[in-house]
Amino acid sequence: DSHIHVAGMGETLHFLGLHDCTSIEDLQTALRTHWVNNLTLSVVQGTHWDQDSLGGLPTRFDLDSSIDDDLPVILWRSCWHIMVVNTKALLECKILVHVKDNDGESYEALHPDFVQPQGGCIDLDEETNLPTGIIRERATEIILAVLNKRSSEEKKRFVKDGLNMCVQRGLTAVQTNDERCFEVYRELMREEQLPIRCFLTPVQAELSDNLDITPTRSSLFIQPSTTASEPSDYNYQCMESRLIGQHAFSLLFSLLLCLVMMMMIGISILI
Repeated sequence: DSHIHVAGMGETLHFLGLHDCTSIEDLQTALRTHWVNNLTLSVVQGTHWDQDSLGGLPTRFDLDSSIDDDLPVILWRSCWHIMVVNTKALLECKILVHVKDNDGESYEALHPDFVQPQGGCIDLDEETNLPTGIIRERATEIILAVLNKRSSEEKKRFVKDGLNMCVQRGLTAVQTNDERCFEVYRELMREEQLPIRCFLTPVQAELSDNLDITPTRSSLFIQPSTTASEPSDYNYQCMESRLIGQHAFSLLFSLLLCLVMMMMIGISILI
């Protein structure tokens, strides 16, 4: 499918852009400048670094030397499947811990409960067996679960910003995969603030109980505010969902088809 992430697009407007960085030093300078100009941030996030341009993968130590020790940093690679985080982020997410030896000296160690997540990887240094700061695929969810929590108002602002970006580029409809944003879209529809048609793909847990949907994901068509007759007129249509009845119909159709084929074979044998 050709989906995008509208909320994510809107949120990246508030991120540090790393497109033009051609070295680790460039990345460090950009990070430091962004931090100095945004001292109220609780988490610094950036996007679109690429190790081919930087000359190698950045590490947590590159980030540690560029920013305050008490501020978590998350920098996404251009693919959005890999991130690099600093030491503070690893500590807050209980991947890394500080422990003391018998002499009272502090040193780093993996958290006692550390395991490599299924579907992802936390890169470990070959010599120290400690995290390098590179987090891959589903392992990024461990970081986001702790450091990327967003209030409803923040999500709403990001969705609106993302939709405005779509409008500016001439789009009239969009397929978007925005997790935990179902209520945000519904509220925007009530307030007649949806400028285009939105085909939303929420997770099943976000849907109301009266929608009898069996898969983990399903697409809902949300009418834009410009054509909605009333703010409360929700025009939800299951677009790509498998209903329980469809499963039964498919099974029955398959059985009938097999029966017909067997009858045809039997007739051809008799003839």
